[in-house]
Amino acid sequence: MAEFLKLVSPSEALAFLMHSLPESVPENELVDSLHAAGRVSAEDVRASQSLPSFSRSSMDGFAVRARDTFGVSESLTVENGIKTTIQVLISSQGGHNFSMRCFVIKLGGVMPKHTYTVEHAQFVLRWQASISFNKDMYTVKAGDVVFIPEGAPHWYVNNGDEDFVFLCIVPNKEDEIRMVDDNSC
Repeated sequence: MAEFLKLVSPSEALAFLMHSLPESVPENELVDSLHAAGRVSAEDVRASQSLPSFSRSSMDGFAVRARDTFGVSESLTVENGIKTTIQVLISSQGGHNFSMRCFVIKLGGVMPKHTYTVEHAQFVLRWQASISFNKDMYTVKAGDVVFIPEGAPHWYVNNGDEDFVFLCIVPNKEDEIRMVDDNSC
């Protein structure tokens, strides 16, 4: 470690750097992309055709229909919920570290008090609802983020005028949902 503690002048550092560089730059060579990992491209790589093929794309990326992707489900009724559906958008097999679901709680719908064995992060997409979390009541609305630690009892009720819609992002760990009796919290 002593070599890292020696202070040198800028000219000495430059001389050391120039001495460490190869005398010539390697020539370009054509390599199959499967064998190009860890290498540097000698020139820009360009696609042979534009995707999408029209000039109105406002951002990079692709939009896909959820039903055309791996592990996605159609909307299903939530077993213990009232007027509540769930749709898997990214399954635990489709995402390396997390899965994502979309919940819709219809007007007058309820997701009763329950807990999870892993933390959940939720992003409200549409409308608003009341959420009880650790015995406190909150109103969440579009744009809000809700973090629910593992084991925290909570429930939702849509007492608004429209469907309440939120995304739920969950780590890919075993997650057990347990319904909670009101008298146990």
